[in-house]
Amino acid sequence: MTQRALTNWWGSGLKAVALARDPYSHRAQTPRRTCWHAAVALGAVWLLSGPLAEAQDFEATVAAVQAYILDEDYPEVFDDIQYRVQVSNLIVTDLNADGVTDVIAQMEPHYRQSATIILYQVTGEGEVSRATEGLAPGPLVALTGGQLDSHGLPSGVDFSVGGDTPGADRQHGLALASVSRFGNVVEYSTFVHADSRSGNGAYVDMSGIDLPAADRTCEGFEFSPIRQTLVGAVRSLSDQRLLAALVGNEIYLYEIGEVLPTGLLRKRVWIIELPADVTELATDETGAVAILRDGGSLIVLRPQCPDGEGRCTTG
Repeated sequence: MTQRALTNWWGSGLKAVALARDPYSHRAQTPRRTCWHAAVALGAVWLLSGPLAEAQDFEATVAAVQAYILDEDYPEVFDDIQYRVQVSNLIVTDLNADGVTDVIAQMEPHYRQSATIILYQVTGEGEVSRATEGLAPGPLVALTGGQLDSHGLPSGVDFSVGGDTPGADRQHGLALASVSRFGNVVEYSTFVHADSRSGNGAYVDMSGIDLPAADRTCEGFEFSPIRQTLVGAVRSLSDQRLLAALVGNEIYLYEIGEVLPTGLLRKRVWIIELPADVTELATDETGAVAILRDGGSLIVLRPQCPDGEGRCTTG
């Protein structure tokens, strides 16, 4: 296995991160933490496996995304305040084999109402864009006190279309229309959260996730923390690569077919409950998503999904 350090292209160093090749796209995915800052970022990144040209391609891709974030679309900006960007995991791949490079960032947001996974795309010419729709896998959980709340700002509001059972189409239309007005929108099953932040607009669809209370406000809960993300194959569900997110004792599997012209994702989602002794996700030698159980056994994921989408059993 060849190891090469990609140094000094992030500026002065905070952390070194190991990168492992995506077994499908022959690009790279990081197993753990990354930190970005407007002025200070990674000093060394290690690429494990792959030829020199592959390393250079990865270097150029990640540098383009970093420049886009820092110079054009800095996240979570309220009143010109920029917090340090915290990226726990970065995956460079091609999810649907369309020739456009997908860069998946697992984030550690400062605000409760921010997506925990963001998808960037990089063309062959190095042009970067961000999907408007971000992801927040997992159930809604009780407050931990570790994040800020945009309800404390003048621009943070929760609202609904009225009535006890608002029409899904009406609420969805209202949520999407609010993105351009506010900047950040989260759609829940019975209400919409919006706050005014700078940037190109962001949307998170939580309309299919159970609310912990009947109150039409998100002041009392937050998104789940993500334990791990990776990309791999689950051939019983899809012919394309899936994004897997380990949250608590569940895996959220996303098939992202494309980023639509609106910036929303054409996607399917499966949720699989795991045994309590699962320690982490992995891929086998073929690139199939697997679980690693306490004791070291590696089990390839073969879920059974009777409804075609939604909750599944491990099989």
